[in-house]
Amino acid sequence: MKCKKCGNDLQDGTIYCPKCGKEVQIVPDYNEFDEEYLKNLIMQEQINDSFVENDRISSDEISIYPGNKKGRIIILGGMITAIVLAIAVVVYTSITNYHLNSYDYQISKGKEAVKEKNYDLAIKYYNKSCRN
Repeated sequence: MKCKKCGNDLQDGTIYCPKCGKEVQIVPDYNEFDEEYLKNLIMQEQINDSFVENDRISSDEISIYPGNKKGRIIILGGMITAIVLAIAVVVYTSITNYHLNSYDYQISKGKEAVKEKNYDLAIKYYNKSCRN
């Protein structure tokens, strides 16, 4: 055993270091964090072992691990689809918002309504064009 203060080799049964006089600590400091950490590690290892035993993946199943090309292709396809859908929603919303607030669009819709002899709708379009 060594002295924690000066590093001097100590004989078994010594209470004080003969070199520096520091009291020898026979029982190490208790650290609650270390004990909790070890318990969590053991519990996590047991959980991982039970998952491995219970959830064996057959070779037919698709995995998302980097070595699996099918998994990567599926994930990439899903991401591309999500991006395309998001762009479509933004474009649709922008066009709709433009039409609702566009003077020219409201006037053209009013003229179409007049041609169809739907005067109530034409009045609504013309009134809406005046507000914008």
